[in-house]
Amino acid sequence: MDAAVVSNNYQSVVDDVVERYFPDRFAVAYGTEPGEAGRHRRKPDPHFLLRAVDDLGVDPAATLLVGDSADDVDAAAAAGVDIDVAYLRRDPDRGRSEPDPGAAPTYRVDGLDELLTVVTDG
Repeated sequence: MDAAVVSNNYQSVVDDVVERYFPDRFAVAYGTEPGEAGRHRRKPDPHFLLRAVDDLGVDPAATLLVGDSADDVDAAAAAGVDIDVAYLRRDPDRGRSEPDPGAAPTYRVDGLDELLTVVTDG
């Protein structure tokens, strides 16, 4: 299974986390650049999501975006292609916003165990 990271964190942070904790797990990893250009390409802009799908050479219809914010769900919707979304609910006290009711994710999961079920059975 090909996997990618698409984050609103700076590219240097994404690179550090992937190299430190997930070496050899992700084929591509994208974060934003500092400055104005980076700010405009943050999710919900689908730029890096579409770039990851393209760079992996996968069919968007066979793609599962896993996210924990409304911006993740909105980025998949803004991509304009058929991308499934697993919304990982987090504690709302941690500052994560729920997706709008109109931007319904394909799956809503309460934890990584449920996500594993989606990935393996979904």
